[in-house]
Amino acid sequence: MAAFTPVTALGVQTSGLARGSTSPPIAVHRPIIAEIGGAKLADNIASWSTLVTAYEPFDALIVEGNINDVIAATNQTTFTNQVNQILDLGAGYGQIFWMAAMLGDTGNGENDTLFGNAFNTSIDTYNTIIQTQMALRSAKYTFCNVRASLKSWETANNTAHVGQGLLTIDGIHLTEYGLGIVRKAAASSVQWGA
Repeated sequence: MAAFTPVTALGVQTSGLARGSTSPPIAVHRPIIAEIGGAKLADNIASWSTLVTAYEPFDALIVEGNINDVIAATNQTTFTNQVNQILDLGAGYGQIFWMAAMLGDTGNGENDTLFGNAFNTSIDTYNTIIQTQMALRSAKYTFCNVRASLKSWETANNTAHVGQGLLTIDGIHLTEYGLGIVRKAAASSVQWGA
């Protein structure tokens, strides 16, 4: 069989066609975005080589929230150091995008009515640490804090503050309304080529 010749079609790198082949070219996919989250920062750092490095190269990194560090009440100095470790680990990527921890629930899938309980106040504190550390770096580091938008939506559209507002019944995952707010904010926050 003849060797494959790489070709580019519509910006997609393909493996080309073998001489005489009637099969369509197979797209060669290279992941462009790494995503890490869903654990305390210390756990993300400890598993970095398995979850991120093993799949490089990437053009961008998305870090999801920090709610587990809020729950664990990670020491704020330790947390700041861990934020900087993650930012340093991702320094080789073209864009670092950190999505803020968004909502705290009261344990039954419902949000605190005034978002003023100690847990929600802690979320704001930890988000501020991330935002501050990212602001000290270049424009390729983008912090996307959608908490204000989520709070506004919840106040206007979920006055009974019951599950199925922005959070699903488990009190953790976003509903389609929450995801829509996040997608809109994320799209406008990414600064490709900065």
